[in-house]
Amino acid sequence: MTCAALVLLLVNDRVLKDRWGSWWTGKASDLAWLVVAPPLVAVLTAGVTTTLPRRPDGRPSFPSRRPQHRDTAALALTGLGFVLVKSTEAGAEAASAVLTALAGPSFVRCDPTDLLALPALLVAWAVARSTRVGVGRRGGLTKDVRWLVVLPVAVLATVGTSQAGPPSTRDVVVVGGDVAVLDGGWSTSVDGSHWQEVPFGEAPALLGEAASGDAAPATTACVPDLPRVCFRAVEAGLGVLRSDDGGRTWNLEWSVTGEELAALAERYDQDDPHLQTVAVAVQPTATGYRVYAAGDEDGLAVRDETGAWERIGFTYYGGTPAVPLPQVSIPREYPVPPGVFVGLLAVLGAAALSSTGATVVPWSRRERTGRLSALVAALALSLAAGLNRMWSVTQGQTIEVDLILVGSLVPYLVVGGLAFAAATLAIASAGLLRGGEAAAFAAATGLGVALVVGTVTPAALLALLAFVVFAVGALVTRWAARRHAGGEAEPPVDHWR
Repeated sequence: MTCAALVLLLVNDRVLKDRWGSWWTGKASDLAWLVVAPPLVAVLTAGVTTTLPRRPDGRPSFPSRRPQHRDTAALALTGLGFVLVKSTEAGAEAASAVLTALAGPSFVRCDPTDLLALPALLVAWAVARSTRVGVGRRGGLTKDVRWLVVLPVAVLATVGTSQAGPPSTRDVVVVGGDVAVLDGGWSTSVDGSHWQEVPFGEAPALLGEAASGDAAPATTACVPDLPRVCFRAVEAGLGVLRSDDGGRTWNLEWSVTGEELAALAERYDQDDPHLQTVAVAVQPTATGYRVYAAGDEDGLAVRDETGAWERIGFTYYGGTPAVPLPQVSIPREYPVPPGVFVGLLAVLGAAALSSTGATVVPWSRRERTGRLSALVAALALSLAAGLNRMWSVTQGQTIEVDLILVGSLVPYLVVGGLAFAAATLAIASAGLLRGGEAAAFAAATGLGVALVVGTVTPAALLALLAFVVFAVGALVTRWAARRHAGGEAEPPVDHWR
């Protein structure tokens, strides 16, 4: 039964929601999740409670170590967590934040109607009870193999069920003088500057037919007080047409199309972003009117009362700003600041330039270890720098990897771990080959160079200061290495005897 629910969860979330997504696919996910999640929670609690001490007679010292109590606790925790997430905004926001940290951008909606799926916990309880009854009849090895195969898939499915794709602005309407924008949910504004999220369940009452999902987004809108002035979405790309004769003729008001649109798409850090104006709305104001254009994955574009257009992206609900147009130079964001790698290179360089020829016995264990540490440090540094560049994004985008588990944490963990390993090995190598004092000066040289690269903006000044810091650091490191070679060098040993 659990495996059947797991298959339903995977097929529903990966296939059915994309093709026929509606209320019933959401409820099917809830039902399947409530059957699959309790065994996972039970496995987690079993792993924790196995570390608890036993009584002298070998019996569990805590009731939670007994299978029946553990299963009951897993069912209770699953049900309680589900109720909190689906019935409170705070619980939904917390679940969204956790899943976003683990699996990339995710959205969990507070929907009290999902609590109708809670009886599915009875199925999970029946499965747990039947498993305890038949535990002695099944081969231990076969059971372990099944768990090894099923458990990772179950974790993947339960974590990935609420994963969201890139943010997109899918509709914009004006109701009762307020403008409302649809992305993951509805957000409204009176003046186009201050926005608030519409709580789930209240959208139909506030927005009427627009929130029902039955009506297609409106691609044409006219100014209420000037009915001959109308705006319409372009057929391809981002843009809005304007008509001053009630729609008989149209002229281009604003657009990002053709080569400029293709160049803009390349700045997005996802494959084939959908950049298309899908809806237009006009909001009367005290000084005229404002025009809003929903650009799908490009976010929202706004024409103010003076006629100036601005792409604001998803900032209306606290999200990311619009990706700048190709003619605008923008910096990139990295998992680890590039200056760290320049500093590590400076550490290796300062240690290499401080060679005095007789610091350690040739081909001794200490020398071999030091040289091997330097080689591994260089390899780790090269790999970390390459991954840091590969996982960089344009400013305003989210750094993440397309992995279900810990997707958004992978770049920071991998690049940061490799950089830390490279730093440790580089300093250790300098200590083994040049002495502790020289290693300290080499580390200080690298730190100084990294600070210069990270804080100085003009390229010419940056290069000059970095060179000066490295040159002074290398000279001091060489001096320390000479002191070490003169005072603490090991006596030569004939390794051929």
